[in-house]
Amino acid sequence: MINLISKIDAVDALYGRDSYYNCRGNGLVTWKDGHETTDAETAAINVKYDELLAEYDSQEYARNR
Repeated sequence: MINLISKIDAVDALYGRDSYYNCRGNGLVTWKDGHETTDAETAAINVKYDELLAEYDSQEYARNR
């Protein structure tokens, strides 16, 4: 199974695409306001990623029909 969810999706969901210049699949973000990603932001990104991944995985049966 190919995982189509990345931490980019989590950053988009939490902060929107207008909040950063670049985001890598591992969650490394270059913010437009120049700040470095805080521990709280990293934790929120990881939690959102896990939520999105669980949602994606739960839909596997529907995708395979």
